[in-house]
Amino acid sequence: MSDAKTPDELRELWAELRLCVESMEKDLEKNLVKENAAAGRRVRASLRDLKSRASKFIRELVALDKTHKE
Repeated sequence: MSDAKTPDELRELWAELRLCVESMEKDLEKNLVKENAAAGRRVRASLRDLKSRASKFIRELVALDKTHKE
């Protein structure tokens, strides 16, 4: 893997993950309470994006852990 991210960069990635989850809450409520189908589609799309971002975060965290062992 290329050079690992710094702890500060990983904190930024973590903040992005949290923001992504927070941004889904409004659409989730619209879907669950008001039965807004379009909001449900936005939530599902956001979840796919979250999965992708989480995978990236995991890869970077593992890379950082490997640099600690060296």
